[in-house]
Amino acid sequence: MNDNNGIVRKAIIQMGDAEYQIYLLLFTNNKSDFLNIDNHEELLFKDIIEFAYDGLVMVDTEGYVQMLSHAYADFLGVDQESSIGKHVTEVIENTRMHVVAKTGKQEVAELQKIKDNYIIATRSPIRKQGKLIGAVGKILLRMSGNLRLFPSG
Repeated sequence: MNDNNGIVRKAIIQMGDAEYQIYLLLFTNNKSDFLNIDNHEELLFKDIIEFAYDGLVMVDTEGYVQMLSHAYADFLGVDQESSIGKHVTEVIENTRMHVVAKTGKQEVAELQKIKDNYIIATRSPIRKQGKLIGAVGKILLRMSGNLRLFPSG
């Protein structure tokens, strides 16, 4: 190859019933860059999440926002950076993320009203090595304007 040094890190994350393996590939010309490998992994992970998901939020087990995608922050009309560290109920109207983070029970394709809009969201617990460490919420569908629900049957 060349004078570049590289490292591969693997993380296994469980969301709901699914388990995901994430591989982080890091390259640098300076070996000392790897002294702060956790910082590199965190930045790379955030970049991947921003690219891959339109509306995504992650909270810890107490319900405090650890990550909020830029697209979701824009949709909510909040500042992305200042939302980090706030309780999710202060950031997202009618949320149940803190409940999922506490109970570990997944909620799939749930209707949620935010301001004058509706979303369909899935909220999944995050487990690492079997231990509940938080929850992730993902917008599946955004609907603006009036939504009319008809009774079944």
